[in-house]
Parts: sequence; C-alpha cells; structure tokens
Amino acid sequence: MTSPPFAPRCLCLDIETAFDDLLSIHKLAAWRADSKEGFSLAGQQIATAIERLDALSEGAAFVLGHNIVRHDLPALARLYPGLKLNQLPAVDTLELSPLAFPANPYHSLVKDYKLVRDARNDPLKDAQLALKLWQDQYAAFAELAVSSPDEIACHHFFLARDTRGGVGSFFAKLRAAMPPKAGEVHTAVCRLAAGKVCPTHLAEILDEALVDPAVGRAFSYVLAWLRVSGGNSVLPPWVRLQYPATTQQIQKLRATRCADSACPYCAVHLDPGRELERYFGFSAFRPEPANAAGGSLQQDIVHAGYRHESLLAILPTGGGKSICYQLPALSRHWRNGSLTVIVSPLQSLMKDQVDNLIKMGIYSAATLNGLLTMPERRDVLEKIRLGDAGIILVSPEQFRNRAFIEAIRHRQVGAWVFDEAHCLSKWGNDFRPDYLYVSRFIRERYARMPDEHAPLSCYTATAKREVIEDIRSHFQDSPGIELRVFDGGHERQNLHYEVMAVSKPEKQPLIHRLLEKEFGDAGKADRQGGAVVFAARQKHVEEIAGFLRDMGWACAHFHGGLDAGIKKDVQQAFIEGELKVIVATNAFGMGVDKADVRLVIHADIPGSLENYLQEAGRAGRDRQDARCVLLYDEEDVESQFNLSSRSRLSRSDIAAILRTLRRYAGKTKSTEIVVTPGEILADEDLDTSIEAGNPDADTKIKTAVSWLERARFLERNENHTRVFPGSLKVPSMEAAAKRLDKANLSDDLRRKYLSLVSLLINARDDEGISTDELMAALGESSGDIIRMLHQLEQVGVLSNDLALTVLLRKGVKDAASDRLARLAAMEKAVFAVLPELAPDADSGEWQDANLRGLCQDLKGRTGLDFIPEQLMKLLHSLARPFGDGAKGRRGSFDVRVLRREILKVRLLRSWSNIREISDKRRAVATVLLQTLLGKLDDKLRGVDLRVECRLGDLAEALRSDLEIGPQLKDELTAIEAGLLYLHDNGVLILDRGKTVFRSAMTIRIYPEEKSRGFTNADFEPLKEHYSEKNFQIHVIHEYAKLGLKKLSAALSFVFAYFSLPKLEFIRRYFAGRKEILERATTEESYRRIVESLRHPLQQRIVAERPDANRLILAGPGSGKTRVIVHRVAYLTRVLREPASSIIVLAFNRGAAWEIRQRLRSLIGAEAGAVTVLTYHALALRLTGTSLAALAENTGEDPARQGLDQILDQAVALLQGKAPPGGLDSEGDELRERLLAGYRYILVDEYQDIDQRQYDLISALAGRQTQDKDARLTVLAVGDDDQNIYTFRGTSNTFIHRFRQDYQATVEYLVENYRSSAHIVAAANTLIAPHRERMKISHPIRINHSRKDDPPGGRWQQLDPSGQGRVQALRVPRDAIGQAVVVMAELARLKALDPTGDWSDFAVLARNRATLDPVRAWCHQNDVAYRLSERDSSGPKFHQTREACRLLDLLRHKPNHRRKAATLSRWFEARFSDAQRANPWLVMLAQFIEELNCVWGDLAVPSSTIIDELYEFGTDAARSEQGRLTLSTVHSAKGREFRHVVILDNGDWQDASDDERRLYYVGMTRAKELLLMCESAGATNSFSARLSDAGIARLPLPQDIERPEALGWRYVSLGLADVDLSFAGRRPSGHAIHRALERLDYDSPLRAVRTGKRIELCATENRQAVGAIAKNCRLPAGQIIAIHVDTLARRLKKQSHPDFAHQLKVEAWWVPLATVTIAPNREGQGCQVGSRSNSHASVEVAAGPSVEVP
Repeated sequence: MTSPPFAPRCLCLDIETAFDDLLSIHKLAAWRADSKEGFSLAGQQIATAIERLDALSEGAAFVLGHNIVRHDLPALARLYPGLKLNQLPAVDTLELSPLAFPANPYHSLVKDYKLVRDARNDPLKDAQLALKLWQDQYAAFAELAVSSPDEIACHHFFLARDTRGGVGSFFAKLRAAMPPKAGEVHTAVCRLAAGKVCPTHLAEILDEALVDPAVGRAFSYVLAWLRVSGGNSVLPPWVRLQYPATTQQIQKLRATRCADSACPYCAVHLDPGRELERYFGFSAFRPEPANAAGGSLQQDIVHAGYRHESLLAILPTGGGKSICYQLPALSRHWRNGSLTVIVSPLQSLMKDQVDNLIKMGIYSAATLNGLLTMPERRDVLEKIRLGDAGIILVSPEQFRNRAFIEAIRHRQVGAWVFDEAHCLSKWGNDFRPDYLYVSRFIRERYARMPDEHAPLSCYTATAKREVIEDIRSHFQDSPGIELRVFDGGHERQNLHYEVMAVSKPEKQPLIHRLLEKEFGDAGKADRQGGAVVFAARQKHVEEIAGFLRDMGWACAHFHGGLDAGIKKDVQQAFIEGELKVIVATNAFGMGVDKADVRLVIHADIPGSLENYLQEAGRAGRDRQDARCVLLYDEEDVESQFNLSSRSRLSRSDIAAILRTLRRYAGKTKSTEIVVTPGEILADEDLDTSIEAGNPDADTKIKTAVSWLERARFLERNENHTRVFPGSLKVPSMEAAAKRLDKANLSDDLRRKYLSLVSLLINARDDEGISTDELMAALGESSGDIIRMLHQLEQVGVLSNDLALTVLLRKGVKDAASDRLARLAAMEKAVFAVLPELAPDADSGEWQDANLRGLCQDLKGRTGLDFIPEQLMKLLHSLARPFGDGAKGRRGSFDVRVLRREILKVRLLRSWSNIREISDKRRAVATVLLQTLLGKLDDKLRGVDLRVECRLGDLAEALRSDLEIGPQLKDELTAIEAGLLYLHDNGVLILDRGKTVFRSAMTIRIYPEEKSRGFTNADFEPLKEHYSEKNFQIHVIHEYAKLGLKKLSAALSFVFAYFSLPKLEFIRRYFAGRKEILERATTEESYRRIVESLRHPLQQRIVAERPDANRLILAGPGSGKTRVIVHRVAYLTRVLREPASSIIVLAFNRGAAWEIRQRLRSLIGAEAGAVTVLTYHALALRLTGTSLAALAENTGEDPARQGLDQILDQAVALLQGKAPPGGLDSEGDELRERLLAGYRYILVDEYQDIDQRQYDLISALAGRQTQDKDARLTVLAVGDDDQNIYTFRGTSNTFIHRFRQDYQATVEYLVENYRSSAHIVAAANTLIAPHRERMKISHPIRINHSRKDDPPGGRWQQLDPSGQGRVQALRVPRDAIGQAVVVMAELARLKALDPTGDWSDFAVLARNRATLDPVRAWCHQNDVAYRLSERDSSGPKFHQTREACRLLDLLRHKPNHRRKAATLSRWFEARFSDAQRANPWLVMLAQFIEELNCVWGDLAVPSSTIIDELYEFGTDAARSEQGRLTLSTVHSAKGREFRHVVILDNGDWQDASDDERRLYYVGMTRAKELLLMCESAGATNSFSARLSDAGIARLPLPQDIERPEALGWRYVSLGLADVDLSFAGRRPSGHAIHRALERLDYDSPLRAVRTGKRIELCATENRQAVGAIAKNCRLPAGQIIAIHVDTLARRLKKQSHPDFAHQLKVEAWWVPLATVTIAPNREGQGCQVGSRSNSHASVEVAAGPSVEVP
C-alpha cells in the first residue's frame, strides 16, 4: 500500500528581491501543497494581486519557505502589512535544516544558506522545492523522535518560544505532546551531552538557556551538532553569523578547561599528554629541547596551543615542530570542528606532513598546492567546505585564489599557522613577500569578523634575534597580536658536522667515497638509511646524480625544473627506501621528513647558515647519530653571491614594471587590468634586467608586483573572468537534460555538463561565477571549462557570452591589416630558412644558429628589415601550440637566445607539420582580424580603437568561413591560437578576456598614486633584505673557514650567530672587517678589484655608487683602461649587477681585446657576458647585420662607408626614427626593447668619437628621454689632449659637452704610472700652450709611489751620458741619414741594458714613408721588426689563406657547435712552430684567443664563429712579440713601450693644436727613454721649444755613412695592384693552382715581363702564379726581391659579370707580396726580368715605372 502524498495544509512562499534593496520585490510565488493551487507574479503584478494572495492563504495552517523568517516575511509585512499570511505561524526550512541534518554531507538541497535549485528565475518551483526539503526534514525529525526522544523534546522546548509559533506546533504534532518542562529539559540535556562536554560549563550555559529564549535557540543548534560532533561535521556559516552564541557555547563546553581536576571531560579531552598518545601513540613529549626548568619545551608549546595563545616557536630541525601545531589542530577539529590553516612555502613539505598523518590513521589533513590535479584540487576544496578537513596546508599564493577563499569562508578558522616563519622577515634567509600578503589577508578577515580572532602561531628552525623581533613587531603592529616566544635554539646533539676542503674536480669522487664509508659498496649498500646530497644549481645536481648512478648507487635528482609528477615520484621513492641517495637543490631541503637519513653532504656551500642547518637537519630525524659534511671550495662562495644576485630585482626593474602596468591601464582606459607575467615581460616599453626566457622570470614579475602592492601602488586580486547566469537558454535542469540527451554524450560527460548548468542556475545574477570557481567545482582545467561552455552553446543550452576586448589600428599608417600582411611575408621567409639551420626534426637536440646571420639572410630574402628582437618575437609566437587534443597542445619548437648572439632551436615536430600548422594559424588569424575590423564603423580611423565582441561571435565567424571552417575540429583552440598570434606580434592588443586563455593576474592600479614613482624609500626594505643575504653568505663562508681549522670554533660561531644581537656578533667575529659584510663578494675578490688599485682616486671612482654619470679626464699612463676594467668588475662582482647589463665601447678592436683580456683575468668566465664592442660591432648587433652573410651573399665586404651607414641605421633605430616593419616607434619604446637589460655604458677614449659615435652613445644612454629611470648610466674616460683623429671627424667638442649632456661629475686622473719624471715634465711643457684644454689646472705628475725615484729612472745610472733625460737628437735632413743616426743611438742604448732586446724599442713617425729607411736598416742588420701600420689596400683578414683554413673547417659543418679550446687544439695540430712566424697566423691565433675570452667553455655554432671572424678582420692589426716596433704615431695610440723615438723628416711642420696633440701622444708612449729627432732641414715645431734640465740635446754627428741598401723601397701589393682573375682564368687542373697551393708566407717570387705585363712566378719552377695589374705603378728602380705576404681567396661571384665567362673555376688564390726595390740611379727605369732570362731579375730600360696591362 502506497503512503498518502505529502500535502500539509500550508502556504509555500518564495519571493525574490533586489540584492541592494530588500523592499523591492521582483517576483513572488505562492503555492498550496494541499490543493495544488498557486501562482507566480512579477513586477507590477504583485501589487495588484494582494487579494489573490489572501484568498490562497485562506485555510492554511502555517506559512512554509526557505529563509522566510528573516527575509521573505519581514519584506512582505513592511510593504503589505494587511496580508492575512502575516498572521499565520511560520516554518522556515533554513532554520530547521541544521537541526535535522547536522551530519556531513548534510542535505543535498541546501548549500550554505541557499536552496540548490534546478530551475532559473522560477520562484514557484523554489516554493515547491522548500516543501520537498521540509518533507525530508519532517522524516528526519520523526526518525529522531524515535531514536532520541530526549533531543527532540529539547528542540521543542528551545524553539517553541518563538513568537510565530509554527515550529512549536510542528514539534507538538511530531511528539504528540506539549513542550516539556525546564527541569525535564535539564535532565535530558545532561543525558545527551554526557561525555561530550564539560559538565561544569554545561550547567552554567543550561541555566541561562532555560531562561533566555535567544540563548536557548542558539543552544538548540549546539545540541544538534553535539549529536555528530568529534568528526567532520561543522555548523553552517549562517548559523555562526546569525547566532554567534553557538560558537561561544561550543568553545566553552568543549574547549575551555574547568577548575575541576577530576572533570571527566576536561581531564581526558583537554589534556595534551593524553591527546598526544591518542593521536600519535607517543607516551610523552620530547625531552629536547628543554625549557628553562629542564622540562619539555615541546610540551610547553602544545599547552600554549591548547590555551589559544599566539606564539613564535624556534625549534631545531627534527625537534618535533610539526606536532606542536598538529596536535592542537586535531584537538580543535574534534572539539569544535574548526579549521587550522597552515601556510607553508614548499609543496614537498606539505605532502610529507599529510602523508605522515595518514600513516598515523589521521585523515582530516589535506594540502592545496600546484602539485594537485584539478580533480584532486576540487576534492580538497569540498573537504574544506564540508568540514572533512581539520588541517589544511597551503602555499601562500593560494590566498589570492577565489575558490580557496570561498572554501575557508564557510569554516570557523581555529588557528593560523606560519611554518618556516622566517619567510616573513626581510632579515630572514628566505624572505617571501607572499607571506606578508597572507598576514594582510588575516588582518582584513579580523576586521570583517571581529568575533573570530583565531590565535596565530609561527614556527621556524632557524631564526636569529633580528628575525624574531621582526616577526613579533610585524604582528604586533598589525593585526595587534602579541606573540609569545618559545626559543629552543638550533642545536641537535645527534648530528656530527664536518667541513672538508675540496677542489672542483675532486668533489664527485669524494662524495662517492663518503657514501661508501657510510653505507658500504654501492652495489650492495645494505646498511639502513639514506643520504641527501645538496648542490646549488640544477645542472650540478644532475651531473652529480649521473656520476653516482654510474658508480652504482640507487640515486635520483630533484630540483624545481622537474615536472610535478616526477618530483612526487622521486620524493616517494626516497622516503620508501627505493632510492639510497637523492641529489637535490634546496627545493628538497625544507620539509622532507625521512627519519633515517644518515648522511647529508653539501657539495656546494649554501647561501646561509640558516639554510645549511635546515638542509643538514634532514639527517638523523630518528634521533640516531648522523653526519653532515660541507665540501668547501672558495669559488663556491662567489657562485653563491652570483646565484643570489640573479634572483634580485633592482629599483629600476620594479619602477619599470610599475610604468608598464600604468601604461597598460592607460591604453585600456581602466584602473583594473588583467595581465600575465609573460605579457608584462613582452611589453614593448619594458626595460628591465629580467630576461623573458629565464625560469625565474615569472617569479620575479610576481615578486615585483608584491612589492608594488606593499608600497600601495596597486592591489593584486584573483581573476574575474566570469560566466553570467543570463547566458542560459534553458529555464531548468530538466530542459538542459533534454537537450544534452540529443547530443549522445557519455554518462560521465553528461553528468559534468549538468553540474556546470546547475552551478550557473544557482549563481547570483549580478556576480555570475568565475572560471576559477568552475574549475574548482568541476575539477577541470581552465581550457576544459571554456571548451565545455563552447559545447553547451553548440547544443543550445547557453550562449557563450565570454567577452573579449581588443585594440586595433585602422585607416592609419601601419594599420592592423598591413601588419598582418607583413607578418605573413616574414613568417614565410623564416620557414624557408629555419629548416636549413635545424634539419634534424626528430633528434630532440638543440640546434644552434647565428642570430645575426639569420637576420641578414631574411633581409636579403624579403627586403624587410629584420632585427633580432623582432625575429625572436615572431619565433616565440610561431612556437606556440595549435590544435586539439594532447598532441595538438604540444608546441612546434623551443627557442631561446644565448648572449644575444646565438639562436637555439629544438624541434618538437617535423618541419612539414610546423608549416602546415603555421598556414592554418595564419588563416585563422586572418578571419579573426577581418571579423574584428568588421565590428568597427567604416568611417572610423585611428590607433588603439576598442572593439568588443563575444567568443561566440568569433567561433561563428570561423565556422562560416568556407576555407578554414571545415578544417577546424575545435574553434576555441583556434581562436586562442589566432588571437595570441596577433597579440604577440603587435597586430592587435588583446585586452579583456585574456584570462579565458591564460592564468593571469587581476591588478587594480591606484589612480590617486599616479604621480608617485617607485622611489629609493619604497625600495629600501627590499634593499635591506638583499644586504642581509650578502651578510648571510659571508657568515656561512666564515663558518666554513673556521670549520677547516677547528670545528669547535665553528660551532661556537654558529651559537653566537643565533644568540647574540647582530652588532655584537659582528664586533666579535668581524672586527675590523665590518665593511666587507655589505659587499656581495669575498674579501679576496674585493682586494683584487678595488684595493689593488694604485691610487685612492682610482679606488673611489671604481667603487662609486652606480647611478651617477661620470667623466674621467685621464692623462696618459694614468690607468684609464684599468679603471674601466675594475669598474666593470666592481659592478658585476661587488654590486652584483648582471654582466649582461653592461656595455663597454672601445675605439678599436685592439682596445676592446685588451679590456676583455684584463676583465677575464679579474673575474673569470663571467667576463664573457659583458658586452665589449667597438661602435661598428655594436651597430651590427643592433641592426642584425652579419658581415659574413653580406660578404657571402654579395661577394663583397662593406667599406668603412658601408659600416658607417650601418652605424647610422643603429642610431635611427635607437631614436625610433626608422623602426623595422611591425615594430612601433612611439616614444622611446623601441630603444628600450633593443636595449632590454642594459643598464651601464662605459666608454673608452671618449675624446676620439665623431658625430655618429656621439649620436650612438646619446641614443644608447637615452639622453633625451623624459623618463629618467629609462636612461642608462654612463661613465666616459678620455683625454682631450689625446684627440688625434680629427681627420676622421672626431672632435673635442663632444668631450667638452659631456658634463652638460649627462649632468656628469668630472674627475681627474693625472698621476702617470708609465713614464719617467723627465718624460712627464717634457710632455707637460709641450701640451701647455694647447688652447681650451680641460686639464689646464691639472697637470700630469708622476705617481706617488715613484715621487722619490730619480727623474731619469734606472737610466740615470745605466747611461752616464744621457742619464735618462729626454734626448733631442739632431738628425740629417734626409730620411736615410736620420735612420743611420737613430739606429746607431738605439744600438748604443741596447748595449747598455743587459736585460733589454729590440722589442723594448718603438720608432714612431708622422708618416709611414719616413719609416722605410729604418725598415731597410732592420733588413740589412737582421733585426726582427713589426710594422703596426696596416695597409688599407691589403686584403681583409677573412680573405687570407690563413683565415680561410679555419673558415673552410667551420663551413664544412655550419650548424656544428665548437668550443674555442677545440679550435686552439686544431691550430696547434695544423700549423708548425716555423709557420707561426707568419703574422697572419699570429692574427688567427689572436682571434681564437679572443673567442675563448668571450665564450669560454660554451660551444658556439660555426656560423657565429664565422661572423666573429669577419668582424675581427675589420680592424684587427697584426701583432708580433719580440720585435722592434715601426709605427706611425696614430697606430701607436693606446700602446706603451720602454723606449720611443719620434722621427722628424720635415713632416711635422704644422704647429696646429691637432699636430701638437699628435706629438704629445707620441711622447707619452715612452716609459723609460724618449728620443725626439730634430731634422737639420725643417725641424718640427715642438721639440725645439722644449728647454729643461731634463732634456739633453745631441748634436748632428759628422761623417754619416749612408749605405745604399737603406734607400730600398718596400712596396706591399694590395688587391688593387694585382690581376685578381689571373688564376681564375685557368681550369682546375692547371699547374698554376698546384703552384699556388705550395706557396706560403715569405715564399720568394720572381718578376718576369711578358709582353706589356709583369707576371709573378714561383722560383722553383718559374710557374706564373699571378700578375701585376696594368694600373699599378711601381717606384722606379731595380726589383731586389719579392716575398709572399699572403694569398687571398677570390670567388667567381666577386668578379664583374662582363668577365665571368672567362673564369674557369669558382674560387682561386691570389698571391699578395712585398716587392723590394732599389731606387734607380739617375736616368734608369725599373729593372724587370723577362720570360727568357734565367736570373731573378735583369736590367731593362723600361722608363721610370712599369705599366702592366
């Protein structure tokens, strides 16, 4: 027999009001359960239907509804007081629900205080739903009346006193009795609560509840909850809010100890000792660490937790810290259902704690972190909401997640716990700004919920005095919490510490031996326990783990770069003993709890003593003995400083990010922006040291935002991408189900879709529901949620109203459509080139390429300007995934840049697949752009035009497109890929809606702060933290040094560090060394960089603050270059500025090479990351120009004029005047993008710059930019007295303007460390008359340490006649006579110095021709010499056969990576010692050495080395050691020699300031002796006017013999002087090619006249190998000898097209030689051999010169 229908005589009621006005009723529904009559009214209908409502109320016994007592009935009574239903008793299902269903999972129809509806906007269905709920409540109470008549009687008593009386009638009917008497209730309650509460406190509360109806109603809820207490059930939040007495009563009944020591409840459940055994099985608390009385400190801390005290506990690792907060948390959850929130920094720490609790049979703990899958995350959030979780361990960033915030909002928080609390303090070793955000969150929660002040506790294993005080003051200041300190120290008696000195090569074998000593042979390793090896870098971790595995150890590595799943598996395998050894970074060190770790080895010194103890504390947690070994290598300390600096942000970094966010807000015209860290980094205007490709880039951006938030510039919140209920197209769940049934979905998918619809139906109209909330509720990823919404749209359940906003350019220059067309051309060109660079699609290996070479190639193919920055942006966008499914979501390739030079590509797909994806993505992007442009008015023109559209509109456009529509399986994925492609490449700006596709930050910019910048004051707290990090590295360094000497001293040092105030600790252990603690380098390093400098002024300049521009006016020999090198070293090593942020500009490549060499010797391999370039080399990089590609594509090299044009292009780019296509040029944004990361410019020889170079430096520095933070800091070193290149356009005007241009401080370096006092005095006298000198009041002087030396130096004793004075040497008017006199004097001086040789001497001349007789003298006297002046007509270095040997090797495998060391070994094997006398091979060796200096151990693509070699050859000079130097004064600039002669051949006649400076430069090259020639004919205008005791004048010698050979001329044949195609016109098998191959440097040739031309023939077989060009005119005379200088390679493509048909080979050698000619006697012409002659040369009357056709 079926039961009768449930049809009580009641009026079911539901109304809907405005959220902000309860008296504005939108809808009203009433329904009679007994008669099945009812209606639903809306708007104006309600006021006209009052009589109808009264009629329906007739005969009703009571009114029924959900939340009607507090919401519906009061609203109706105020608007319509005469309604009959106002007089009826009321039954509220909301009020009854916690009484009927107190047990988790509660009732399915109630969530929080709302009904879970199945229809949208239907109050009649809601009224009927309330009846269904009451029916279930009725059944539950009926069952309760049978099972617990005491409880139902108590509810009857406490609730029947309500004025509306409906509930009382209900209980009376249910019990068939009147309400019980107070005495009966008292007895019943005591029976019900026995053993569950403190009887003493129960009596107190019950006395009040029996009298006061309000207290009694609250107690009724407590009584219902007590029925299910002690488990996972919690009071609904609305009960705690409406009846706060419930929380107070539960607290008093179950959590407050009474005075009765024999209380049956308190003695059991409020005794921590008993609870410890109950939960953890321990009979007693840990005896160590002990409190002041010798008892257990752990017990004291737990007792404080039970007393709800806020505290700060310092306990050593393994000291039972976790139990201190877990035990009170578990007790609180049992007693009152409250939640303990534990903030922890590491995921491994959280998982470890939860797993350990589960092992103890405790399942009420959960963790929420990034390792969880979405379903796991959903389950955890549900556990929090329902009360299953009593402990939740969370990472601090979760406090920005809306779903988590909503989950804990439902719970009473019993305590807040900060584990690893040192993360709160800027003095801590691991300060994290997100921790401060959590404290702010707690403070704001306190402000909103003042009655819920949960205690707060902080725990750490390592906290020194400053950290403790910082944490205490932080919480004291806000939110006003006083923390009680429990200090258990850091020591553990079972750990045995050691420090062992070790070099880098010894580390891995030593680790292996230590493991063997502890565990035995690796193959067996049968001894119990495990070992942890810590290393500082991920790469080092992997190397050590690989070595140990090779040695047979069960070993794995663990670091932050691993996937979450792999981390989880490795951690679990180690804890369970499957792995014996784990090698890890400190990401593993803070929380892993494996009890039997017997050995911890630190392969690298850690960043702080705190970290060391924390990580070493992984050992011996079972309280058995364990070893902790620190391997000490001093270089590791510098590495720690370097690692620390890499994670830092500068003030300018944070200021730049603030500017970017403000610009973003300005563009979007909103103070609230949604942006990802990647988009901030990709912003065109951003200028920071943060490199987008670095793994920590995302963290740095978020950290910067945290600091900006802390400084009150902005507020970061959770995402707000929302789906609104109004998008539903169905009225109810039933209708949705019908539509989904037609879609033939699986049961699981159908269930998920219905769940999503239910969430939308139950969301508020005005708020909607965020995608984050949907993700949390359904356990799906963001992409899956978007896809579900899209599919629901397709089946007609909802309209996809996710909104997007983009900004477009239309109808203007460089409009969005133009940009897309240009982008398509660029993309096709890229895909034509890239497969050649990375052909191995399936190898998975990184392929390297020369970035500039690629840019140059693309320029040639497209005619578009490609610069590296633009190319990288395009490649990053092309690498993005495109497609559906897991396979489709895989990227196309990985791409990154090394040192701004090397492009690294790793393919993830085949090239054909990548092209197919590219074409499809571009087609999608075209449709999307057309759709978006179509939404703009046809007449609208402008930039940043705002277009709003729905995601559904774009999906429909793609479906409708006949070409691309049929190809797409998933429009959502296509839209995502297409829009991001357009956004990344600057075609449009994707604004609102990015969070549909990406995990973004929602940031609100405070408009009231727009005029305020991020100042030094704002940066100060972070600066203090960085300073503290330096201090901590110095401390661990000192510990290691002490530990090597005496371990007990090191342990005393540790104790003092944690117990003494900081200043006292410093005084004790760093007395006299306090200043070193502020530096980010070791004492030894600082000594080399600063203290080794020779002068206090040099030291001050080098160690000055980094943010001021400076001009250093430095005299000759004053250490200009040294100052630059040491300043760079100071910036990188002491201030720890990134080496990549520094540019050093040198006048020529020789100067750049010297700077690189010195820098590398000072700071090691780090020097390679510093940009040291000439002006032209920098321009090549900025414009993406490759000299090698230019030469190989066109066959020609750019002349100096061509290089100057490239310089002009670079300046135009930096000034934003000529941006390449697709790059905006508004303001300074292009400059900032080109120079991303650069901060400092150091300029050598500033006096020698010309207008182009001045413009380049100005544009680099941002001299004219309005944003001061965007300017680079400039340090220029120069000497206006040494400007000698005015013929090239250089001018002292620029150095004179520097102070004004850059608001620079001027310093004067005038102490000369080079020359003797006599030379310095003479030079001062010479330069004094110069007009407009900048150092006129700062004459050069000898350096302080030599002031007491003899003015002539050591030569005052060595040379009795000259005594080290400056010699004015009278010489004949002819050059030959001058050479004889000069070389005789030099020979005399050389003979006086037993340690000297000819390399000590330099002979300098105004013009090169003056040197010829000296050169002839050297030949005649077998004196080795070098000519430093390079003939511009000669070959470029890369054309020489010597360079081509290397180029051929490199071109054989252009994509192969090579190290400089490998090339050095090749050079050693390829060329003999005898061959290395070849000056071109000397240059080749120098090039390889330079390569090693720049790249060190890095493997470099062959194409990059080729480009470097071409660039090297533009201004490299041949350099040979051990030879007499013959040079012009111009070429000697920047060099120094022991002894210098300045020749005078009548070419110094001009007395201008330009000539005076040139002569001054020549004089100041000398260190010990200076000889100035004075011609008897036309004496120079300078030396003759010098009169000083330090000058000795030597008369003109008599009877000067002039050997005829000194008149010989030496003519170097250049490329214009020979027949370039001579060998090319012979076929490949011709003998000429074999003869050319046999030639080498210095091979003799003979000249043979053949008709009208002179041929050059090999001496051994008289084979003609070349010919002199017909337009070459040799000096008249007899050819004495011809020797090969080099052979230059000539290519067919270099020849004129008119003559190409004559060429028989593609490439050939052209011999270039030096011709020695004895001048004719009067009346003779040039003597040349003929083909019939048998001698090397035969005299013929050929006139004054020979013209070769």
